[in-house]
Amino acid sequence: MFNLKNNIIYIPKKNLGQNFLINKQKVNNIINSLHLKSNHNVIEIGPGYGFLTKNIYKLINKFFIIEIDEYLYHLLKKKYKNYKNIYIYNINILYFNIKKIIFKKIIIIGNLPYNISLKIINYLTKYVNIIKNINIMIQKEVYEKISATSEKKTYGKLSIIIQLHYKIKNIIHVSKECFIPIPSVESNFIKLIPQHKLKNKLINEKHLYKILSQFFKNKRKQINKIFQFNIFLNNKYIKNKITRAENISIYIYIKISNNYSISKESICLHT
Repeated sequence: MFNLKNNIIYIPKKNLGQNFLINKQKVNNIINSLHLKSNHNVIEIGPGYGFLTKNIYKLINKFFIIEIDEYLYHLLKKKYKNYKNIYIYNINILYFNIKKIIFKKIIIIGNLPYNISLKIINYLTKYVNIIKNINIMIQKEVYEKISATSEKKTYGKLSIIIQLHYKIKNIIHVSKECFIPIPSVESNFIKLIPQHKLKNKLINEKHLYKILSQFFKNKRKQINKIFQFNIFLNNKYIKNKITRAENISIYIYIKISNNYSISKESICLHT
C-alpha cells in the first residue's frame, strides 16, 4: 500500500505483477537512454501511475499508453485528459493490435510484469518490422538467459530465439529497493534492437525451432546421440560431434537448420 498523490491510496496487485519504479535517478537514466525526439511515436506498456509517463509525453509526437489495471487506467485518463498527443487504452498488451493504431516505426517502453515478460517479448516479435526498439525492465535472470552466448550456463533455446530477432543491450541494473513494493529479484533495464541479419540467413524458422527443441531437451546430452538430426550434422559445421547443445553457437544452429531444410526439400522433390 502506498500514497500515489493527493491522498490516493493504492494497493499494488500481485496477480498483475505490479512493482512500480520510484527511484528518480533510475527514471532519469532510463529517459536519457531512450534518446527521444519530437517526431517519435511511443507505446508504453504498464505505466502504473505514470512515473515514466510524466517524463516522456512532452518529448514526443504521439504517445500510446497500454494499462491493464482498470483503476490506474481511469487515473491516467483523468490526469492526461487535456493532452491531445496521449492515447490511453485499458487492455492487455497481449491482445492489442499495434498495427491498428500506427504503421510508422514505433518505440516501445515498459516496466514489464516479471511473470509474463517473455510472453510479451515474444508477442512483440510479430511487429518487429514496425518497431524501432524495445526498452523494457525485466528480471535480471531473464536478461541473463536471453543475452547468453554459447558456453555460458544460461545459454539455451530462449537465448537463440530472442537473438535471432534482436540485438540486446543492457542499459542499467536496477536494484529491488528502487521499486514499490520491493520485489524478491533484481532487475535490468534493457534495449532490444530489431535486426534481420541472422534471420535472413535462415531458410525455415520452424525447422530451427524444431532442432532447438530436440537439442535442448537435455542440453548436456552429446549431440551425436540425437539420432533424429545426426544425419544433418555436417562435419564442416561441427568437427566434434560429442559436443553438447550448450556449446554450439547460434550461427552453427542456423547452418544445421538450413542443411536440414535443404535435405527435407530434396526428399519432398523426389517422392
